[in-house]
Amino acid sequence: MLKALWFMIRVSVLVALVVWIGQRPGFVRVEWLDYTFTVHVGLFLLCALGVILTAIFVYNIITAFVKFPSSYRRYREVRNQEKGYEALTIGLTAVAAGDAKEAVKQAARAEKFLEDDTGLPLLLKAQSARLDGRESDALKNFAALLEDKNAAFLGVRGLLQAAMDREDYEKALELATHAFTLHSRQPWIARLVYDLHVRLRHWNRALDMLYRVEKLKAMSVEDARADRVAIMTAQADEETEAKDAQGILQQAVKIDPAFVPAVTRLARLYLGAGKRSKAVSLVKKAWVKNPHPALEGVWALLLSPKKAGQPMARMRWAEELLKVREDAAAGQLAAGRIAMDEKLWGEARAHLLRAEELEPAQSVYEALADLEERSGQGQAAVKAWQEQARNAAPDYAWMCAQTGRLYREWMVIAPPHDAFNTIEWMQPQTYAALGAPADLAANDVTAVLDTPKEI
Repeated sequence: MLKALWFMIRVSVLVALVVWIGQRPGFVRVEWLDYTFTVHVGLFLLCALGVILTAIFVYNIITAFVKFPSSYRRYREVRNQEKGYEALTIGLTAVAAGDAKEAVKQAARAEKFLEDDTGLPLLLKAQSARLDGRESDALKNFAALLEDKNAAFLGVRGLLQAAMDREDYEKALELATHAFTLHSRQPWIARLVYDLHVRLRHWNRALDMLYRVEKLKAMSVEDARADRVAIMTAQADEETEAKDAQGILQQAVKIDPAFVPAVTRLARLYLGAGKRSKAVSLVKKAWVKNPHPALEGVWALLLSPKKAGQPMARMRWAEELLKVREDAAAGQLAAGRIAMDEKLWGEARAHLLRAEELEPAQSVYEALADLEERSGQGQAAVKAWQEQARNAAPDYAWMCAQTGRLYREWMVIAPPHDAFNTIEWMQPQTYAALGAPADLAANDVTAVLDTPKEI
């Protein structure tokens, strides 16, 4: 409506102008050679306008003719670009669908129509070659992508995937590090670099990368803290100098005072360095937060040599730890066993029954059966406890949270699937239902519950 109104206004103005000029008196006299022309001014202006419009029309025809080759080239370029992008769309869709034949065909079309583009056409060519089973051609095209600064990351990612597929983790780390320099704010790339450092056991570089992973929120604060302590413990295990290992473990225990693998290692180093009081204090602090059986084992080693030969020394030393935290089943069980060794049947029974109250597990009932046998209470009492042991929940154990495998001790890498920091202290209820053995040889494993996740 507005456009029609505007058109009518312009036409009205033009008509009014023509009428106004036509009504004005006056002539234009033109003398040329022996000829003289006298024309009304309105007619003259009309002829002049016609001449100008004709000149413009002729000029446009000549210009279009002169520029036709370049215009045609531009048309072809635009048309080829449209066909090329169409081929890219169809080709990438074919790659996603797993149609190798169509992907290869469209890759050739895209390369033909977009011959100057070294980005997406090369990516399609590489992906279609990989889908077609021509891995060497795929790698060649991914490498060519590195020459295009705008598409270099696509090349890095393709080569990285190839390196991971053939388990060349050194090359994968090199490529992942390069990818991180291109996109240092991408959490998944930072996490990949970190995981590869861990897989290759580059503990120092893994720790450095872990801070960046945490900063980019590629890992929760709790998981990063657990990984940091695990890595430090692994570092300490590889140190040849006890002093250096001690320094690393001190940092780990500062982060998590209840992480038993670090605490037990540090306590042993303190003991070996003649720092018994430090070891005692360390175990007590850990016992308050996490009364683990391994701490009880280290505590037994910390008995003062001066008291070692005294009667009841082991019993009193075990009770000393119980004073720190009495509601610890592991401490009550250890005290009960020591009392049995000392033939203190009443004290042994009291400690073991308290352990049963706190944690009715297999080992407690087995210890009670042992007590009845050693104290001469008869086979009926022994069998009753043994029957309860068979029906009781299995004891807590070191178990891989990913696969359900059981281990004798904590390790930073869980064999044979090489999962990092997945061995946790937990009660394997599922294994009791499957009838899995409770007593495992070192590094022995049981049935697999889950497929291990690759690092």
